[in-house]
Amino acid sequence: AKGLDVVLRAVAEAGADVVLDVYGPSLSDEERVHRGELERLAVELGLEGRVALGDAVPRAEIPHLFATHDALVNNMRAGAPDKVVYEAAAGCLPVLASNPVFDSLLDEEQWFSREDARALSTRIRALAETSPADRAEIGRRLRQRVEAGHSVQSWARGILDAAGIS
Repeated sequence: AKGLDVVLRAVAEAGADVVLDVYGPSLSDEERVHRGELERLAVELGLEGRVALGDAVPRAEIPHLFATHDALVNNMRAGAPDKVVYEAAAGCLPVLASNPVFDSLLDEEQWFSREDARALSTRIRALAETSPADRAEIGRRLRQRVEAGHSVQSWARGILDAAGIS
């Protein structure tokens, strides 16, 4: 569902200075098998030392991850929004995503086609070549959009407006 094989291929193509940390549980047999497949793919692509597949992260540690990483890449299949995208954006972290559900949140240069590792690689390289000040500005814009249209306050306001309650 998360398209991590495409993300690994994009990281391999993006260049030796690009690293990837993936976090999440492997609770079911299917998830454990998939993690093994991703580990083998990372080796096959020569990504040893550049890709780390970690376990789930306690909620309290997520802000630290956002603060110590340059971007969030989300390749979740189309459909329901993956809340981590909103969390990262609210934390001023630049986001690259393929899910069209985020079209009101992200700028065009933050989009890539879900199955297109080359397009994602191009987006990763462009973001990596962006100055820290410009990346910070991308993060600030994302936070403003989350506050305006995707926060609890904005959702509550929308429900009240739809119900005709002032």
